[in-house]
Amino acid sequence: MLFRSLVMLIRHESRALDRDTILDELRGRHVMVDPRTIDNFVSSLKKKLRWTSDSPWRIASVRGVGYRFER
Repeated sequence: MLFRSLVMLIRHESRALDRDTILDELRGRHVMVDPRTIDNFVSSLKKKLRWTSDSPWRIASVRGVGYRFER
Protein backbone atom coordinates (compact mmCIF):
# COMPACT_ATOMS: atom_id res chain seq x y z
CA MET A 1 0.00 0.00 0.00
CA LEU A 2 2.94 2.35 0.52
CA PHE A 3 3.87 2.58 -3.11
CA ARG A 4 0.24 2.66 -4.22
CA SER A 5 -0.14 5.81 -2.10
CA LEU A 6 2.94 7.31 -3.80
CA VAL A 7 1.53 6.55 -7.25
CA MET A 8 -1.76 8.16 -6.27
CA LEU A 9 -0.03 11.32 -5.03
CA ILE A 10 2.06 11.53 -8.20
CA ARG A 11 -1.03 11.11 -10.40
CA HIS A 12 -2.60 14.09 -8.63
CA GLU A 13 0.60 16.17 -8.64
CA SER A 14 0.32 19.64 -7.06
CA ARG A 15 -3.18 18.88 -5.78
CA ALA A 16 -3.73 18.50 -2.03
CA LEU A 17 -5.50 15.24 -1.27
CA ASP A 18 -7.24 14.74 2.03
CA ARG A 19 -6.56 11.63 4.09
CA ASP A 20 -10.02 10.14 3.54
CA THR A 21 -9.73 10.43 -0.25
CA ILE A 22 -6.35 8.71 -0.22
CA LEU A 23 -7.54 5.93 2.08
CA ASP A 24 -10.77 5.35 0.14
CA GLU A 25 -8.83 4.76 -3.05
CA LEU A 26 -6.18 2.59 -1.40
CA ARG A 27 -8.26 0.34 0.80
CA GLY A 28 -11.58 0.23 -0.97
CA ARG A 29 -14.74 0.71 1.03
CA HIS A 30 -14.74 -2.64 2.84
CA VAL A 31 -12.11 -2.01 5.53
CA MET A 32 -12.29 0.45 8.41
CA VAL A 33 -9.03 2.14 9.40
CA ASP A 34 -8.11 5.36 11.13
CA PRO A 35 -7.62 8.26 8.67
CA ARG A 36 -4.33 9.02 10.43
CA THR A 37 -2.97 5.77 8.96
CA ILE A 38 -2.01 7.76 5.87
CA ASP A 39 0.37 9.80 8.06
CA ASN A 40 2.25 6.57 8.80
CA PHE A 41 2.31 5.68 5.09
CA VAL A 42 3.78 9.06 4.15
CA SER A 43 6.36 8.90 6.92
CA SER A 44 7.41 5.41 5.82
CA LEU A 45 7.59 6.49 2.17
CA LYS A 46 9.86 9.39 2.99
CA LYS A 47 12.19 7.09 4.93
CA LYS A 48 12.27 4.40 2.24
CA LEU A 49 12.83 6.86 -0.60
CA ARG A 50 15.46 8.81 1.36
CA TRP A 51 14.31 12.09 -0.10
CA THR A 52 16.11 15.11 1.34
CA SER A 53 15.59 18.86 1.06
CA ASP A 54 17.88 18.72 -2.00
CA SER A 55 15.67 16.19 -3.80
CA PRO A 56 13.77 17.46 -6.84
CA TRP A 57 10.52 15.93 -5.45
CA ARG A 58 8.75 15.99 -2.14
CA ILE A 59 5.56 15.03 -0.42
CA ALA A 60 4.33 18.14 1.33
CA SER A 61 2.00 18.17 4.31
CA VAL A 62 -0.97 20.45 3.81
CA ARG A 63 -2.10 21.45 7.25
CA GLY A 64 -5.71 20.56 7.95
CA VAL A 65 -6.07 18.77 4.61
CA GLY A 66 -3.61 15.98 3.88
CA TYR A 67 -0.70 15.67 1.46
CA ARG A 68 0.50 16.89 -1.93
CA PHE A 69 3.27 15.66 -4.27
CA GLU A 70 5.46 18.49 -5.57
CA ARG A 71 8.32 18.76 -8.03
